[in-house]
Amino acid sequence: RFFLIDVAVRLPLLVLFAILFILALGPFALSLSTNSTGWIIGFVASAVLVGGIIILAVIVNALLGLFMHFFRRASALEGLGVTAAIVRGFQVVFGNLKDVVVMTLLMIAVFIGWAIASIPVMILMIPVFLALIVIGGLAAMTVLFPTAGLAMLVMNDVVAWVLGGTLALVVFIPIIAAPFTFLTGLLTVYQSSAWTLTYRELLAMENVKAESAVKGDPILAKA
Repeated sequence: RFFLIDVAVRLPLLVLFAILFILALGPFALSLSTNSTGWIIGFVASAVLVGGIIILAVIVNALLGLFMHFFRRASALEGLGVTAAIVRGFQVVFGNLKDVVVMTLLMIAVFIGWAIASIPVMILMIPVFLALIVIGGLAAMTVLFPTAGLAMLVMNDVVAWVLGGTLALVVFIPIIAAPFTFLTGLLTVYQSSAWTLTYRELLAMENVKAESAVKGDPILAKA
């Protein structure tokens, strides 16, 4: 269901922004058949439009990332389907907008604090990075040379080396990125737990409001 929620939300936005980018390039494309002045005007117009669309895409992606926290938790914690989880996520956000904004600001502060705190950690881990570079390099060479040698038997030498180098990078990069991946994973686990607790707390607040409304209405209270 998480995958289907991603598809249902992100795919229409992807199509929309693809269309916007194509339209933004229209002035430049139309100006190619004109003189140099028209070409420059078309280029500038398209550059401005593309820049605006990129800024809009960044803003939409940030907001989407916020709403996705609630879509997924509505699906996982309340057992809702794709459409119902999306609708429920919007309801929770807009029904508790002030709390959601405060929590978002806290998460931004946590991320900034984590980024600052990770700098000295990374400096202290320089010897570890050097050791991983050596280990990753040795592991990559054990893949590079056999792969390239076997590929040369059936394809061009350049293509064979490119294939071997690509597979070597697949081995090398995860090894040297392991410490950073671990630290990022800690942050991700914390953020996920924080948003889950936030969602549960917002649900509890909604239940309290509903119970108060029932008690305040004599007819509903008797029912």
